[in-house]
Amino acid sequence: MLKRIYHANATVGLDESHFFRVLPGESLTSFVDGELRWYLHNNELVMQGQDNIGGYWYFHNLSLGNYRISFTYRNSTQSELNKLFLPIVIENLWAGKVTTPLVEFWLVN
Repeated sequence: MLKRIYHANATVGLDESHFFRVLPGESLTSFVDGELRWYLHNNELVMQGQDNIGGYWYFHNLSLGNYRISFTYRNSTQSELNKLFLPIVIENLWAGKVTTPLVEFWLVN
């Protein structure tokens, strides 16, 4: 297991373009943009990326080897989400959890 951190240090003005529109029975493919970065100050390899609403995610202490990664998208109830996104109210917003399939990658020398 890798140490994972997620944080947001700014808020982005949300609008409907920040959300995926998928109807029941449909599927959606989305890509997570990330990069590997070497931090000299603490001699550490980190995989990191940014989401589209001002948040950042990091996986710390990577080394040579095989990895499998998956992302989980989870949101709360309709009313909790609308409180979060005020003044925007989005009707019929799905509440639940979905996990992407595992993707395997290798870090080699």
